[in-house]
Amino acid sequence: MKIKVDRIPEEGMSVEIEKDVTWLKEHQDTTVLNGVRFLSPLASKVFLQRRGRDVLVRGNLAVNIRATCVRCLDEFPSRLSAKFDLLCVPRGATQITEEDDEPPRGGRSHDTELRSDDPGVETYSGGQLDLDPILDEHLNLAVPMRFLCREDCSGLCPRCGASLNTGACPCRTGVRNTAAV
Repeated sequence: MKIKVDRIPEEGMSVEIEKDVTWLKEHQDTTVLNGVRFLSPLASKVFLQRRGRDVLVRGNLAVNIRATCVRCLDEFPSRLSAKFDLLCVPRGATQITEEDDEPPRGGRSHDTELRSDDPGVETYSGGQLDLDPILDEHLNLAVPMRFLCREDCSGLCPRCGASLNTGACPCRTGVRNTAAV
């Protein structure tokens, strides 16, 4: 979704975005979301506020998924969610605009140099702010390092492969998998 920056009022505006499962499949990094199935559209609420040519972007996103537990290999439903707070500046801008009456982030002054690789700083071009890459990035950042069906998941028996979540395995009575993944 692209927003024309000059149409964002000084007092700000709210935007609700929904991206369907097809969009999610086309735009997500398959190495990050390998084995994840989307169960719902991505829902996002974003508040945009213009300060000169800079735009403050505050929002959240959420999507229901089905993931595979890394310990027991069972599929389970889960929810990915994230909040984000960004400053979007025109591509090529090296400073916060002088029209800002206060710094958008704590500690930044009007002469602070901005770089596009600074955390919390994004760029836009052509007078339009594209929210899709922002949603894409923050959804990928919401993915945990590993999916667990529950914190105390016991995993699989290393000998016979039986699930230890349902009790002791048939090959070694009383053996519990203590190797946490």
